[in-house]
Amino acid sequence: MGVQRAAAELLASALFGALLMVLSDWLSRNVMFPQQMPAGLLAMIAGGLYLMLSLAR
Repeated sequence: MGVQRAAAELLASALFGALLMVLSDWLSRNVMFPQQMPAGLLAMIAGGLYLMLSLAR
């Protein structure tokens, strides 16, 4: 993610994780409106895609 020091990396990963979970929760409530999707499912899909892109580099 472009962060060099351990403390900054820890802060950046915590903020990125929190943002990912907030967006996942919001999307899971709005994708199929009357019903809800599990927020963890959307977070897993997004996190898995990011992991695969990171490993490919």
